[in-house]
Amino acid sequence: MNRDKLIRVTTNVAIVSILLLVYWVFIFVSTTVFGFKVFRENLTETFYLSILGILAVLGGAMVVNVILNMSKIADALAAQNPSSTDIKTISRRSRLMLFVLSFPALFILLYLGDNASSIKKQNYLVSSAKYIANNNSDEIERIGNFSFDSSYANATAATLTRMSREYEKFPSVSVILADTISDKPAFLEFTQYDEWTNKGRDEKHEHIFSSSPEERDYLKQVFERHKLTHRFSAHDGSYELFYPVKTSKRIIILYFTDRSQYGKIGS
Repeated sequence: MNRDKLIRVTTNVAIVSILLLVYWVFIFVSTTVFGFKVFRENLTETFYLSILGILAVLGGAMVVNVILNMSKIADALAAQNPSSTDIKTISRRSRLMLFVLSFPALFILLYLGDNASSIKKQNYLVSSAKYIANNNSDEIERIGNFSFDSSYANATAATLTRMSREYEKFPSVSVILADTISDKPAFLEFTQYDEWTNKGRDEKHEHIFSSSPEERDYLKQVFERHKLTHRFSAHDGSYELFYPVKTSKRIIILYFTDRSQYGKIGS
């Protein structure tokens, strides 16, 4: 292999490795800071492990010295042909511009991928909610027949447990109802983990649903104005769906939560 070809090969290997490392750092920072969820589980693990291979390519400092020395020799030889140098300068500027523009383009792709993940997760949760509402009408009706006692809490917990175990990777589901505590409106939540005994927890305040101001406004719209529209939200890999269902006794909300511990498009 002649000197010029060796310079091209070693320089290209170093440049590609450095670019991959820069892009890897950019993707990692973007997904971490902004909470983007783009990749599947296995792809995420492979993506993280790929940094080891990139670092291995860049491992030797001597290789960098050789590349720099070869670049000096190449520049000295190129100086004998000014017109060729001008063409190379223009070409380098174009490549630099493309390199700089690639970062906002990559960020946009990550953002769109995160949106795609959220939309797919929303469709999955809504379809799960519709399935439960349509195929468990008798159990939903019993949940709507609310009374604050151990019989109701234990029966509801058993129903929710059965629902959540029907399918693999089924989201967590609980029930939210409107009630009063000390004559003040309150929203109560019952989960599949509630287990009451004669000495179990039986105070309403222990079942108050913790919510943000936006969520409380939504709950008031559902329970007070009977607006039966679902609400979906996604943040940093956490997804939640409020799905109102009207029974003969009252309106209840099936509350689904799901958590992605890794970035992914598929579920």
